[in-house]
Amino acid sequence: MRVTGAGLIHRFGTAVRLTKTTGSSVDEVTVADSDTAGIAVVGGSADTVFHVTARNDFEGIHLQGGDHHQVVLNTVSANDIDASGIVADGHTTRVRIVGNNVHGTGFAGVFLSGADHTVVEANRITDSGRGVFVFPGSHDRISDNRISGRPKRLTSDGIVFSGGTGNIIDHNVIDRPTGDGIALSSFPPKGPAAVDTVVRSNVVRRAGRDAFSVRTSGPGPVRGTRLTGNRAERSGDDGFDVRSAMTTVTGNIARSNKDYGIVAVRGVRNGGHNLASGNGRRSQCTGVSCRTGLVAALRCGTTLRRDTTLTANLSRCRRTGLILGADGITLDLNAHTITGPGGTGIRATGRRGVHITGSGLIHHFDTAVALTKTTGSQVDQVTVADNETGGVVVTGGSADTVFHVTARNQFDGIQLQGGDRHRVALNTVSDSTPDASGIELDDRTTRARIVGNDVRHTQFGIVLFGADNTVVQANRMAETVVGVFVRFRSHNQVSANQISGGPLPEPLDETMVGIAVSSGIGNIVEHNVVTRPAQDGISVSLDDPRLLPRTAGTVVRSNVVRRAARDGFAVDTEGPVGTRGTVLSGNRGERSGDDGFDVRNADTTVTGNVARSNKDYGIVAVRGVRDGGHNHASGNGKRAQCTGVRCS
Repeated sequence: MRVTGAGLIHRFGTAVRLTKTTGSSVDEVTVADSDTAGIAVVGGSADTVFHVTARNDFEGIHLQGGDHHQVVLNTVSANDIDASGIVADGHTTRVRIVGNNVHGTGFAGVFLSGADHTVVEANRITDSGRGVFVFPGSHDRISDNRISGRPKRLTSDGIVFSGGTGNIIDHNVIDRPTGDGIALSSFPPKGPAAVDTVVRSNVVRRAGRDAFSVRTSGPGPVRGTRLTGNRAERSGDDGFDVRSAMTTVTGNIARSNKDYGIVAVRGVRNGGHNLASGNGRRSQCTGVSCRTGLVAALRCGTTLRRDTTLTANLSRCRRTGLILGADGITLDLNAHTITGPGGTGIRATGRRGVHITGSGLIHHFDTAVALTKTTGSQVDQVTVADNETGGVVVTGGSADTVFHVTARNQFDGIQLQGGDRHRVALNTVSDSTPDASGIELDDRTTRARIVGNDVRHTQFGIVLFGADNTVVQANRMAETVVGVFVRFRSHNQVSANQISGGPLPEPLDETMVGIAVSSGIGNIVEHNVVTRPAQDGISVSLDDPRLLPRTAGTVVRSNVVRRAARDGFAVDTEGPVGTRGTVLSGNRGERSGDDGFDVRNADTTVTGNVARSNKDYGIVAVRGVRDGGHNHASGNGKRAQCTGVRCS
């Protein structure tokens, strides 16, 4: 079952209710002014709520049990003061809550009450009582979310876990909560103890109270917590307040907090490499050892072998700015600048667990930051700008992360050249030079995750040249000639991205194509929203028959394309007819300048698509295309609405 269309359902107890359904979806509708819930999913399996607007409901979207549901790219706002934007409870399990915007909700942006094995990823939550509240839940993952408070309705706490086992909180950015940034507690007998929680690589700024707190509220036990690689800045109390001895504190950074950088009770395990400076207490930390890492002015080309915090700018480096020459060390730019010309700003080769951080600027080099054959290393919170070749370049290696970096005005903002399991998350990339990319993966990069990035004013938004088994998810691209381009490799997933067109500054042009797949096997394009491309919304083609592997087995499902200047969805409309086994399923094409769906390869299956108000045909397909049924078309320019497949 599918509920779709740009209609309004309002002033009911519940606007849409799915009960014990399987594989059903609600998309593109607006629900408003509901007494209980905008959309309620009760039990069932693999249902999807996609690109829905919910406003002024007691709860915007409510999952009550069931498994494998998806809540993707929805906008939820202005709920009741005691309610939440998105709720998962009643033994809900294995749910994905991805890429949603939640604003102005009273109790919580996302509330997991009894949900297990659930992923809350790449959501943007503002002005909510709590950003994400888990009470209780086990084996949940909260990652790559942006949570902020603003004057309209201040966010109390960023992320709160009250009980549960084996939860992970990683790579979130939390700004200006009035209470704590990330808080762990438990409240027996109402809920279980909080056990084995991993809190790593998060950033909290300007918390009203503590940036990170462990058992500062609630009488229950909190055991086995690991605080690793987090950053706390300008909190109203402590950067890290740890009141459970069964906690390990490793590699965290605390800067300019009002009281202590890190305060920990006796018995807390000190994993080392914690840095603190500029905090209110002279001792900076208590209960664990911290170093300031502060050093006198360095020279260009210096090799660092211990944790280092810059105290001055580094200028006119003609070959190399700084070299990281030991495993596990941290370089904190501490808001300073490293300037070229030429060479590399910061480089590490063959190292494990190095960390480059701090709100500094690296510019006027060939490459700002280069990680070569490193493992488990991270670059975060730096700005890279005006570099000749690349902002951050990762070559080979494994499990490196580029997180919350600002890259502007270089050939490629972020580039992965080989390696596996790298992560590129919550970065902002803009104004790359002509013929360049915001984020590029090539040279057989595999199993990477590109999540929650903002890319704007670039020739190519995200390019997969030779990458396979890679996820491109919940990114936002605007005014890029091609939003996402997949070429040469296979088994990639492009999902939950938002791509929009519009005029670009010279010498770039407007967004031509939202998503293009031009070679590769088994690639999946799903749950994306493409608006106003100057040519096609989503294109599957074989631009060169000599390319191997050829384009085969591409699945394009549950996407929305609006106002494409040419076709909403195109199969083999460019270049030779050579794709094989393409599936178009459950997509929606609206107001295109030509056809909603233009399918010129007979080895294509067309099922359950919707085409409305396109200038020419809703769906036009060559003879031999497999008609899977359930296609709908109305308001298109041609009286027949569709040709080559049957439409109702």
